[in-house]
Amino acid sequence: MKISSSDAYLVSQLKDSGFAVIISTTCTEDFTQHQQLWDQWRHKIDGLITRRNTGFDFGSWSAAITSLQNHRGDIEQIILINNSLYGPLFPLKPIIEGLALRGDFFGLTASREFCPHLQSYFLGFNKVVIDHPDFHDFWSDSFSGNSKWLTIFKRELAWENFFIKRGFKSAVLIETTRNFPRNPLTFLWKDLITQGFPFMKKSLLTHNYDSIDMTHWEDFLMTECPQFEVSLVVQDRKY
Repeated sequence: MKISSSDAYLVSQLKDSGFAVIISTTCTEDFTQHQQLWDQWRHKIDGLITRRNTGFDFGSWSAAITSLQNHRGDIEQIILINNSLYGPLFPLKPIIEGLALRGDFFGLTASREFCPHLQSYFLGFNKVVIDHPDFHDFWSDSFSGNSKWLTIFKRELAWENFFIKRGFKSAVLIETTRNFPRNPLTFLWKDLITQGFPFMKKSLLTHNYDSIDMTHWEDFLMTECPQFEVSLVVQDRKY
């Protein structure tokens, strides 16, 4: 059991940005496999949680945040990110620092599909939110469902309003996405990257449900993101 080179790169870039990294994964519940993964990664990450495959991203993030309860007073910032993305295509640290100045919590893109919301593949929380008791109440809620659409409607579409109602301010990297009626990560992928968005959605190359034109994607990334090793994406597609 191994972690792909593209996911390993994401972990390394989070570490280089000053974050401790905890991986929360549903790839196994087996203790022996957990130990094998930990033995591979113990010098590169700060914690590993293996869990039953329920609750989607929110279930994994709930498990990770619950594991930090004894350290909550020492935490300055939390970033929650899933591995549905290639990147970062650009340095993360200045992007996160800029967002943290603009909002108490933040995301990279938004959408008004179904209703206006910050997309949940990348969530950031500053200390003022982390220290609020409702932050931990939110993440200690039950995240054990197996329905994708129920999770979307009860979690992804609701989490931003949960914190706004408690007086916190949200921020988003690409403001124009707040008015976009579909998923900007697919339909606007090139426009986002030219505006400094630091990721490309993996499903554009693996499934491409919306039949987006992906011809010459390698040339585009090499031109727009010269610091990023496109070979990581090529290797991942063989993984």
